[in-house]
Amino acid sequence: MNQLAGAPEESKALRLARYLKEFVGLRSSTVYDINKYESVLWFSEMPQEPECQSPAWNHGFELGDPWLEVRKQQFPKPPVPPAIAWPWIDTTAINRAEGPMPKLREITLEPDLEVEVSDGEAPPVVERHIEEYPEIIEAYERYRPSWDAWVAEYQRRVRIQSIYAELFRLHTQVQKQGEIVELVLGIGLVSWRSPNKVKAATILRHVLVAKVDLHFDAATGVIRVDCSSDGAQLKVEDAMLEPELRPDRSHYAAISD
Repeated sequence: MNQLAGAPEESKALRLARYLKEFVGLRSSTVYDINKYESVLWFSEMPQEPECQSPAWNHGFELGDPWLEVRKQQFPKPPVPPAIAWPWIDTTAINRAEGPMPKLREITLEPDLEVEVSDGEAPPVVERHIEEYPEIIEAYERYRPSWDAWVAEYQRRVRIQSIYAELFRLHTQVQKQGEIVELVLGIGLVSWRSPNKVKAATILRHVLVAKVDLHFDAATGVIRVDCSSDGAQLKVEDAMLEPELRPDRSHYAAISD
């Protein structure tokens, strides 16, 4: 008798909880597209490098390992060009890590030191053409491989640093606004057009989310994404679905199990 009497009360409590959840949802703005979030980082777009590691592309994961670890980058200085080529080089362009390597200037203006001048008088300027100095062209070409290697390494580090910088920005924001900012890991992207003609929307959201923490080690310059200290709390996301479009409650129970 007690069990039969208690069953309807439990059912009412569950219905009330769902009602309150949906009522709150009506009063808040629903995000249908993840691109509307303030910040989204895709594992597929992260560089797979020794300084940017994740079990998302590494099968060596062990329990307790971070879900993502990124190291702050130190950028190498450009190699020094041959001294003989300095007058013909755009020093601003040569120090930018952007390919292709800048060409030598075709013409330079130099003082003609062979002309005799009076004391205090500046020597006349003479025009020089690079094709007249094959030894400079050859020296510059020998320099090219080291410059190309520097650019490749610099750009590799830029890609890693861009992930590091965004994680550091998020870490700072969470430190300041932890009560209103949530950081999650999304799994299983759903791309779907809702059939609801009244509230038609293209849905682009992850169906599963896990809570994560960001840890920053200033001494080593390492940022880690770890499972939340409260546990991953993996859950199904359905706020982007209208109540009538959500799966039957029995499916949620099966997924939870």
